[in-house]
Amino acid sequence: MIPRGEVRLIFAGIGLANRVVEQELYSALVTMIMVSTFGGRNTQRRRRAMPPRLANC
Repeated sequence: MIPRGEVRLIFAGIGLANRVVEQELYSALVTMIMVSTFGGRNTQRRRRAMPPRLANC
């Protein structure tokens, strides 16, 4: 896992433990963290594989 995703999960867990974040919001945060972490990595790979004129779009 990418370190920035781990840091986000830690902060979300701390928020849940301190009752700053409710369980429903925590679930949504974890889902968004996973989507952005794994989705961002795949998007970067695809952009690197594109020809230079298409990668700038």
